[in-house]
Amino acid sequence: SKHALILEYATNTGKSGISIKLAEAIKAQSVYIVVAEQLHIKNWEHEIQKFQKEGLSDKVTIFCYHSLPKYANTQVDLLICDEAHHISEARGDILSTINAKKVIALTGTLPVEVKYRITCLWPNYKLDKITIDKIIQEKIAGFPTIHLVPTELDDIEKKYFFNKKVYTTKELYAVLSNKINAESEKENKQYANILGLQRKRLMSEAKTTSIDILLEGLKNSRVLCFCGSIEQTEALKSKIRIPIVSTQTKKEAQKLFDKFNFEEINIVLAVNKLREGVNINKIEVVIISSFENTSKGFFQMLGRAVRNLDGVDIILLYTKDTKEEFLILDYLNSFKEKKVINYATIRDFNLKNV
Repeated sequence: SKHALILEYATNTGKSGISIKLAEAIKAQSVYIVVAEQLHIKNWEHEIQKFQKEGLSDKVTIFCYHSLPKYANTQVDLLICDEAHHISEARGDILSTINAKKVIALTGTLPVEVKYRITCLWPNYKLDKITIDKIIQEKIAGFPTIHLVPTELDDIEKKYFFNKKVYTTKELYAVLSNKINAESEKENKQYANILGLQRKRLMSEAKTTSIDILLEGLKNSRVLCFCGSIEQTEALKSKIRIPIVSTQTKKEAQKLFDKFNFEEINIVLAVNKLREGVNINKIEVVIISSFENTSKGFFQMLGRAVRNLDGVDIILLYTKDTKEEFLILDYLNSFKEKKVINYATIRDFNLKNV
């Protein structure tokens, strides 16, 4: 009876399958499916082929959010917005011009500002929610073991030039943090964000050797490693480690993704590209080495891991005495179903625990 249905469902709950069945139930003659990335289109095509009963594929148009302007001021029976947390204000303006009889918005994590935007777009809505704790309890997802592995910023070698001075990694981190705080107080958000990205790259680069050590020890496991930058994936790649990143063409990324899913290769390196909207087979270990201010990105990465019903090991490679420590505590306090193993240093990390 509602115009819009918002499904805030954790991973592995079959959001796409539910949407396809609803499309059949309302006898939709035309369906738009809006996705976040080109890589997600094939996933939807596979889901439609798996679930369809009455030739639904002939009625469906699948396209990315960045192509929305092409569909402004059109009509459709059913509009499905996948990964709906990608609906920005500008995208919302275009979506408001699409005359859809019914709307389904799908997301694993729905930030407050996006929820407000969606409910303004389609005020006659119903919201249903399934948490990650719920799917782990009901064994729809695997039980995660979280390994907290610390690293430290180097305070010996002076190798970074900034404002005509040379700093160690630890010194530059402190300088950048102080400048970010100062610019934020001045409400100079743009410059503070630039400095924030510079600090994030610094911390990412500082972890490259540690990630390399972890990957070498896990070379016989199925590993998804989330890096801090495309440059870091390039530094870590080898014959048995492939990067899947945004700079690749759709065809190239899909070919590499298929190689990983068909187990022709066991270790894949990513930044943001595999966080959401794709089904990844038989992940045994997920390494997360870059952390954001909100838990949304963490739960997206966690979602890739817990699809393995046999359980999965998640290594959080964080930097001691930095903001990352507080972010991780916030992430872990957001859900209950987990086992946590703490290590004093990266040298204490034992691969036998994985």
